[in-house]
Amino acid sequence: MYERDFHTRYSDFDGHDRLKVSALLDFMQEGAGNSANELGCGSEFLWPKGWGFVVTNNYAEIYRPVAINEKLHLKTWPLPPRHIIFERHYELFGEDGEKVAAAVSRWCLLDLKDQKILSASALTDQDYSRYNPRKSMDFRAWKIPPADLSSLAPACSVRVYGSECDHYRHVNNTRYADFCMNCFSSDYLCRHAVKSFQICYEDQCREGDELSFFRVPAGEGEYLIVGAKEDGKQFMRAKITFSEEK
Repeated sequence: MYERDFHTRYSDFDGHDRLKVSALLDFMQEGAGNSANELGCGSEFLWPKGWGFVVTNNYAEIYRPVAINEKLHLKTWPLPPRHIIFERHYELFGEDGEKVAAAVSRWCLLDLKDQKILSASALTDQDYSRYNPRKSMDFRAWKIPPADLSSLAPACSVRVYGSECDHYRHVNNTRYADFCMNCFSSDYLCRHAVKSFQICYEDQCREGDELSFFRVPAGEGEYLIVGAKEDGKQFMRAKITFSEEK
């Protein structure tokens, strides 16, 4: 179990003083990276080998609003892996001890040179029997099926620049959350708060890519956001559930 405190910053919040989904994903990413380093399978160990963990799925539930400059306490731990799937769970608590959010992510171990997925057995020094099997939630709906975009116009379009890219020279997973939220008007986001956020990363995006994001209603307070490249290939799909603020 890895634990860490975060103090929320002004830059972690949107124009309506709500914690941005991208900030929540950033807390998760920081916790995951530091936890992996403690276990001896983080970037300090993997990058010299030309390997790296890349996230394939994120799902998070937000239970209550977070305040600016609030101290949050993160707990994260990995489950014993299944062949090529590394699953990690998270819990986030407020200063009052109340659970603010819970999340789960899936990762794969990648040979960065060949872009090939490696199995868990490649990490020969890991005793997976010592990993914590407890889950922060029992989430299983990992797949978001492709959507028909033929009759839709993009709700948001962006060109990828270098500032969006990380060590792997692809768009960092946290940035997609901001792209998704740009598919909604400020007026809508003023009246609605995110309850849950799920994202599936299907393909990497790199500097120079032209990306379009499509908003598809999926039920009351629920939307799919689908990202497509210039050739029409869908590189990510997200599902966002909102609650209406009174």
